[in-house]
Amino acid sequence: MQLMPNKDVAIDDSDASQLKQTPLQLPFSSHLLIDETKMECGQLTTLGLNNIKLLQDLLRLQTLKYEFHVYQLDYECDVRCLIVSSTKSILSCDVHVRYQSEQEVKDITFPNIAKEQIDNIRCYLTYVGQQLEFDKTMNNISSDINTHIQEDFVNMRKQKLLTNLDDFHHLLVLARLEALSYGENVLTENHWNQAKSLEFTRRQ
Repeated sequence: MQLMPNKDVAIDDSDASQLKQTPLQLPFSSHLLIDETKMECGQLTTLGLNNIKLLQDLLRLQTLKYEFHVYQLDYECDVRCLIVSSTKSILSCDVHVRYQSEQEVKDITFPNIAKEQIDNIRCYLTYVGQQLEFDKTMNNISSDINTHIQEDFVNMRKQKLLTNLDDFHHLLVLARLEALSYGENVLTENHWNQAKSLEFTRRQ
C-alpha cells in the first residue's frame, strides 16, 4: 500500500486524476496508532522504504508529503503517534516505554472501559495537547523555580543524566504537560520533580 497521497496529473480522465487518499490524511490533533507487531519477515521494497521515510517525516517533522506526478509538496500536519512493537521499532521516536508483564502478550487482557469513559479520556488528552501549543507555563515561571531548574540541569549534566540540550528540552516539555494535566498554567518545583521522576523511571 502506498501511504503517500498522490495524483497523476498526466491522465486526462477526471476520475483517474483525482488525488488518491491514504490512511495518513488525518485531521489536526489526530492520534495515529502504528502497530508493528503485525509485521512479518520479508524483503523491503522501494515502496516500503518510501513508506518508512514518509512515516519518519510525520513523526519527526510533522509533515506529510504529497506527490503530484512531476513534483512533491510537504504539508504541515498535527498527528500524535503511538508505536506498538514487540522489538525495537524501525522508526525513531522521542520516547520509548517498555511494557512489562508476567503474562504472555497473547494472554494480556485490558479493562473493559465504557464508551463514555473513553470519550472523556479522548477529550481530556485533546484538551491538554491543545493547551500545550499556547500555554503560559514557561512565561509564568518564577525566578526561584527558574534557578532551581538551571541548577538541576548543571547537576544532571555532571552526573551524565542528561547528555544534550534535546534531553533537557524533552524534560521541559514533560514538566509543562505535568502542570497542564492538573489544569494549572504555572510550572512549580513539584511539577518539575515529578517530571524528572517519570523520565528517569522510564529510562530504567
